[in-house]
Amino acid sequence: MLHSPVLVGTNLTPGAEGALRQAAGLARDLGGRLIVCHVMPELLRIGMLFPQWRGVDPRLVEAMTTKARDAVSRELESILGDQPLSTEIVLDSGTPHVGVLAQAADLGAGVIVIGPGHVAAQIARHASVPVLVARPSPDGCVVGATDFSDPSLQTLIVAAAEARRRRVPLHLVYVLDLGLHSFQGGPVAQPYLEGLAGVALDGVDELQAAAEQRLKDLLREFDVEGQTAVLSGRAESAIVGYAERVDAGLVVVGRHGGSGFAQLTLGSTATSVIDSAPCSVLVNRVGAPPSLRVELDTGLASTP
Repeated sequence: MLHSPVLVGTNLTPGAEGALRQAAGLARDLGGRLIVCHVMPELLRIGMLFPQWRGVDPRLVEAMTTKARDAVSRELESILGDQPLSTEIVLDSGTPHVGVLAQAADLGAGVIVIGPGHVAAQIARHASVPVLVARPSPDGCVVGATDFSDPSLQTLIVAAAEARRRRVPLHLVYVLDLGLHSFQGGPVAQPYLEGLAGVALDGVDELQAAAEQRLKDLLREFDVEGQTAVLSGRAESAIVGYAERVDAGLVVVGRHGGSGFAQLTLGSTATSVIDSAPCSVLVNRVGAPPSLRVELDTGLASTP
């Protein structure tokens, strides 16, 4: 589940207002503090590149800092109005994603909220806590994606908690990607696959049925109203397409915190979903490496 305090990064553009609004709602529901972080340009660093430059007048730095804090305060007041909420404004300087991550670590943030864009992708890739990439979204269901590995089940717990908090249904999805798209009509991608369609597809129906039953069991365990779906195709496009069809308000995906092949595949899926989803995306960092083979109740295995 998500924990406070909630740290939201703002670049003081109109697009950042949505992230601040969602962060405020999250902090209020969690009963915690809202930290608003703005990262200013690092003018002083120019002096390291050009030693002949005497640097910036300290009075200019002080004036810039004061104006930045005032701008963040006005943005915060425009969002909160008279609503009571414990807030704090922090300023940093330098590279935006580095500044946000540094402040989140120093202040013990439980979740980071950021608007979509390349900064969001960097933060989601490196953060040690969940990251909510906030974009305008309908008040729709929460979609939780899983590959049935133990770490991804942690992500579904977060998705279920978000569905309860938002008071919306929970949709649990599993993407069955066996690399068999070329068998579904059209030319075969690789010559050595000719004539193997029947063999490759043998048992897929049983595997899909097992996955559907596993999702239903999880939904019943979470005791949340919702639906389940087993999708086919590439994970990122299948998840995004499903979110579009059901008019989702949030997609929850996992990102492994380790290294190697598992990190590469999960990181790629999460990044693609962040870039393409029609709604906000919550990226949950999970712990232990997921298994590359997922054993279902039938004894069949699939690679996520």
